[in-house]
Amino acid sequence: TAPPRTTSTTVASSSSSSSSALSTRLRGGSARATTPPPTTTAPSVQALEQDLELDQIAEAVKKMKHLGHEIGDTLGQHNQMLEEMDSHIDHTHAHLRTTHGRAKSLL
Repeated sequence: TAPPRTTSTTVASSSSSSSSALSTRLRGGSARATTPPPTTTAPSVQALEQDLELDQIAEAVKKMKHLGHEIGDTLGQHNQMLEEMDSHIDHTHAHLRTTHGRAKSLL
């Protein structure tokens, strides 16, 4: 029997593992693909920048929430003062009408 025939081919590939798997297959070796073990890499610079920006946005949202609550509290106080002032104006208007009626009866 003749030994397996070796064929030399050039394949343009971005991954050396895929070209070595192809050359193994061409030499008559196993056709199963091997996957490299998963690697743990540090987060990319872009991911870190995005995390920082998200943290800054979250902090700004917290500040706006706090300011919104303060504005709501202030509006509540102003509304109460306006209601009290409206009540005083109604009382003063009624008193003025009574006084005007007495002054008219004197003339």
